[in-house]
Amino acid sequence: MNMEPFEILGKILNESKRVVIFPHENVDGDAMGTASALCLGFRQQGIESFICIDEAIPANLDFLESGCCTSDQEVVDSHTTALMVDCSSVSRIGNRKAAFLRAGTKLCIDHHGTREHDTEFDFLHVEANSAACAELAFLLLKAMGITLNQQIAERIFAGLTTDTGNFQYSNTTARSHRIAAEIHQVPGFDSKKISSLLYERNSFPAMKLSAMVVENARFECDGKMVYSCVTMKMLEETGALMNETDGIVQRLMSIKGVETAIIFKEHSENFVKVSMRAKSCVNVAEVAKKMGGGGHIRAAGCSIKDGLEKAVQAVTSAMKEQMKTDMEESQR
Repeated sequence: MNMEPFEILGKILNESKRVVIFPHENVDGDAMGTASALCLGFRQQGIESFICIDEAIPANLDFLESGCCTSDQEVVDSHTTALMVDCSSVSRIGNRKAAFLRAGTKLCIDHHGTREHDTEFDFLHVEANSAACAELAFLLLKAMGITLNQQIAERIFAGLTTDTGNFQYSNTTARSHRIAAEIHQVPGFDSKKISSLLYERNSFPAMKLSAMVVENARFECDGKMVYSCVTMKMLEETGALMNETDGIVQRLMSIKGVETAIIFKEHSENFVKVSMRAKSCVNVAEVAKKMGGGGHIRAAGCSIKDGLEKAVQAVTSAMKEQMKTDMEESQR
């Protein structure tokens, strides 16, 4: 386990008077858990720290906020250290780009290896083989000499469990389990409490939407590929919010015989977000890259500035080609 990058980052951060953390837009459990764990850890060191965010936090992640978040971008000035987490491009932080670039020192930790990385960083550390950015946060906090308390441990665990699918996804490693084991030793830590907060607070409208999406699923490639859509009309009919749709793709993945699953989310008439998953042999990151996105081999995504029908046609066609190539290769 190479600690050198974290020691370098830790030295820079420990010498900082103010650190502002920038997770990617449309925050998920890993981005929010990582950002909150680091913010609390930095404050423990006496470093003034905030999470810069300009969107509503999904309801199941609200407990991760921890009093750390601010929408005031003026907290960043030329004397600030800015730390981007769980992404490595200013294109992924939306309207906060100018604030990030205004910082005197710009750092980044990420675990997505398929995206192009910006050159504005003073220090960039990417570990594509890490199951979650929360793993990197854990190692960084240790390198800084910060003791994990209950709150920090809970937030690291939230990042780990969401990005590994409760340690079921193929990205889960021995290190993931070792970190989880160490977290369980922190006084007061209760994994069941965190899992309940994350997974057992679904709204009834969200459940209705999920059922509708599954009911409208379409199969290709002899049942090995499944895809479905979340439309603006469906959101209106059910009363669900778009940020409540993250777990639906995994429901499709659980169908027997399915190798790849795709969810198309219609945000507007000309803007569609796509989430892709694979079980064993298909490299969905390659499909995402062709569409201008990225991610991991078995979990990736992209955004398409076009109508839903064209997005479905383009992505499913590319996925069929990728599946044919990868599945033939796996059988050799």
